[in-house]
Amino acid sequence: MTEYSARAKEMLARQKIDWDWCEKGYKSLETVITHNFLIGGFSLKAQFNPGRFVSTTAKVDPKSIKERKCFLCLEQLPPAQERLKYRNGFQILVNPFPIFPEHFTVPKTAHEPQKIEGNFEDMLMLAEDLGEDFTVFYNGPKCGASAPDHFHFQAGTRGFMTIEGDFEALRIEFSIAGREVGGGAEALRTEFSIAGREVGGGDAGSEAKVGESTYGVRVNGAGGKAKAGTGDKRLTVNAVDDGVRKMLFLEGADKASLASGFYKLLEKFRVLTDTPAGEEPLLNVILWKTGNVFRCVIFLRAKHRPARYFAEGADRILLSPASVDVGGVGIVPVEEDFNRLTPEALQEMFTEVFISRELLARLL
Repeated sequence: MTEYSARAKEMLARQKIDWDWCEKGYKSLETVITHNFLIGGFSLKAQFNPGRFVSTTAKVDPKSIKERKCFLCLEQLPPAQERLKYRNGFQILVNPFPIFPEHFTVPKTAHEPQKIEGNFEDMLMLAEDLGEDFTVFYNGPKCGASAPDHFHFQAGTRGFMTIEGDFEALRIEFSIAGREVGGGAEALRTEFSIAGREVGGGDAGSEAKVGESTYGVRVNGAGGKAKAGTGDKRLTVNAVDDGVRKMLFLEGADKASLASGFYKLLEKFRVLTDTPAGEEPLLNVILWKTGNVFRCVIFLRAKHRPARYFAEGADRILLSPASVDVGGVGIVPVEEDFNRLTPEALQEMFTEVFISRELLARLL
């Protein structure tokens, strides 16, 4: 357990005793109901969690944001809320409305807008400092962040989101393209494109057969499992379409290579989606470190909320997809809507909010 992981856990234990909001929020997890679904090639859990009603229904339009006080600014934090000082101007806070058994919000102290460009290095740092106990995630300002005006990450219990356990299988079965970059300085150089090839750790681009289940990249043998050491600057990127979600999988041990590759992909996604300069394309990001290797999933979104979110009567399902939802645990705060969930309804809603397979293929 890392130092920051231990300190965060200790803070949570104290807050459950000292802060009534926190005590009530984590107590409510005991009454959460979960259903398991298999949709296409991946597993998805749906969680009835009434404690998340405010976040799920948050008004994030510019007018509403302007008219309310920022709940992540220091002066608006509840007096009972502890603040764990973190690096680079961040602080770690217990989330009193949890999804995870251990759920933290990690905002900047300064009031700065939610924007991943220029901040992904801090996300890598946080994932490393929290170690094997936690997974870090980011919601874009128009894609699930309930405070789009104040920059923040979140962190939750490792292994809670199904995509963490499914990462390897999804990459094997559903990669439509892949690349490996052999050195960090020139990330995503076209000469390292290995779509439809396997690299065994020797000459990048050497011919090898790829199993019928995958068109893409497998690194160092079966399953695309990168055996990267601390000095390894290789970056593996896969475009993954599991039939519903359109994603980019990044894996590597070198933080500089990961950040360089991430920003290049972010800019290409912005251009391909005609997102105005200075604005962020719709995305969610999940990141964790296992051993010496970072794994990052970028969820490529076409819209924030599906039509069913706004529907009335029996057609309505109040599910507002953000990182945790697209990461495999769909949060529904209304029991009636939760009971209406079916694999078909979930597939419809998720497919609606992701980009097309054709656009995904153009990213690599």
